[in-house]
Amino acid sequence: MLLLLLTSLLIGFVLGSESGLRGALHVVDRVLPGAIRYEAIDGAFFNALTIQGLEVRFGAFQLDLGRFEWAWQPTALFSRHLLIERLHATDINLVLPPAEPTADSDEPLQLPELALPLDISLLDMQVEKFTLRQPDQTPVFVLNQLSAALHTEQDKLLLDRLALELPQLQASADGQLIPQHDYPLTLTLDWQYNHPQ
Repeated sequence: MLLLLLTSLLIGFVLGSESGLRGALHVVDRVLPGAIRYEAIDGAFFNALTIQGLEVRFGAFQLDLGRFEWAWQPTALFSRHLLIERLHATDINLVLPPAEPTADSDEPLQLPELALPLDISLLDMQVEKFTLRQPDQTPVFVLNQLSAALHTEQDKLLLDRLALELPQLQASADGQLIPQHDYPLTLTLDWQYNHPQ
């Protein structure tokens, strides 16, 4: 019982304070030197958090993140609601390790029946300058900008707005998805393709 209480207090300190988060990242750096680096941290996970110049390295996995901002209302969890006010990320470079070959299957893809245990609201999501690269640094996917807001109601996922910009494509959408049975989807989509010259 005492161990559970001490563990809960430690997790609360790490996630609830800037100094706790810095301390946890320092411990990770001592255990795995060079695995996680950052330029600046402001805030804490349990409220609002900003991280600048984040670098994560685990083997062939690499993540560079220019700026990350997170703000949410943790007290909303008491009413079974995950309320994320802001999720912003800029200048993201992601390198994934080569995929392991898998055996082809003749079985059709079976989507799981999802019943969310709580309501979710994501009020403001912004992603700017995302690049997915192969291990040799060749870009596989480039996203200039993405803006989105969504929430759930009972068993429905409602996309309030989505706007994205790729090098040759701009699109905006809204709609709803029910993540059960055949996953019925209703979507309104506007898009424009710019042919490369």
